[in-house]
Amino acid sequence: LAFFKEGATGRKLSAYEALENFGIEKLAELADYSSAVLPMNKFEPSRTFKNQISALGLKHETVAKRAKISKVDVLNSESSSSILPIQTLEKLAIALGLDERFISTRNATDVTDNIAARLKALKNNIKLGAETVQSFAEASWVIRTQLRLRKALGAHSDVTRIFLKDSEDNFPTWKKGYCLAEKARRVFNIPANDAIPSLRALCESAGIPLLQAPLSKSIAGATVDVDGHRGIVVNTEGNNANVWIRRSTIAHELGHLLWDPEDRLTEVRVDDYKEIDGHRNYFEIEEKRTAQFDPVEARANAFAIAFLAPPNAVQETFEAYNDESEGLRAVMVKFGISYTSAKYHLNNIKGITISDQPHTFDKTPTDDWDGREAYTDVFYVIDDLPALRRGEFSAWVARAEREKLISADTACTYLTTDVDTYLSKRDTIIELFTNQ
Repeated sequence: LAFFKEGATGRKLSAYEALENFGIEKLAELADYSSAVLPMNKFEPSRTFKNQISALGLKHETVAKRAKISKVDVLNSESSSSILPIQTLEKLAIALGLDERFISTRNATDVTDNIAARLKALKNNIKLGAETVQSFAEASWVIRTQLRLRKALGAHSDVTRIFLKDSEDNFPTWKKGYCLAEKARRVFNIPANDAIPSLRALCESAGIPLLQAPLSKSIAGATVDVDGHRGIVVNTEGNNANVWIRRSTIAHELGHLLWDPEDRLTEVRVDDYKEIDGHRNYFEIEEKRTAQFDPVEARANAFAIAFLAPPNAVQETFEAYNDESEGLRAVMVKFGISYTSAKYHLNNIKGITISDQPHTFDKTPTDDWDGREAYTDVFYVIDDLPALRRGEFSAWVARAEREKLISADTACTYLTTDVDTYLSKRDTIIELFTNQ
């Protein structure tokens, strides 16, 4: 660590960052000797990188591709005798889900060991692909960094802290999900019978990181717990390419994020489409208690549909039409839910039976729903920005840099761009998320 001089080509930090990252003693050393040594010992950061790559069960070439560095650099990062540019080490740390600020000054795996172990187990047990493992590892970094910047900017309030975890009671699982949906609507100040125009906007206003990116097509989404802070990762491919189905996935993951206790969440909870789609008739399945019945997933599904589309409001909307198809379409458009969700939800509402006849009306989402939920997914002001960072994460980075909490160099590292491009786009990035 050294004082900044014009023309310096090293990694530039703001004064606030230097203090936050290295502490007052290291800055005192800098003042006394004009430079300060950062690595805590001769084994760092090589030991941290080696341990994390092993913990994630990844190959070096896979890591190199994700970090956009060479395989040789990844191999060298594991050797204590190698010297690599700090920028290269930061790219590698971020790709592995590590806190890039501490890759040499402390054991950076302290807060990510559990996530890495969980991802490796998922990789082995449910055949989670290496690319998806790395997506979740990077997602954990995005969630942690976003919440850290929020706190630094004085926006630390997190509505999820006021939710009570799901209590054990004798309610049927579907009814528990419905009750939790009513509670959540009250906490979020959503009128009892209103539609939710945008789950993306709701998560942003509540301080819940929502990351949307292409994943393995069989995966719908996941809830990630990073050092006690939770976020949601949702696939934009597969069934979720339909934004109404994606809304159900987001709501399902909210059910886990808001109500699951620590022992049930286990750092990363990954849901595939079968789990989210597999408990459609709550009453019948719960009564039979089949071998496939998972009460946690069933509760999350019941929560999701009742949160998006309150049963009383759905019934009122549907019964306003004499034609079954028109009523179904009206429910879909009003509440932003898919045809399948609307059909089974109505069948679960007492006194309504939807026929099994094929319905040929248009089942695609309207443009306004696409625009509100898929906001910034396709187009973004920084063309090459990874999808996991295209949400409000980028705005928190830009705000933090504008307030001098991080340097422009740090902002460019986080947003994978150069200083000139970043500074020309900064205000636009912030304006994209003006509700914050």
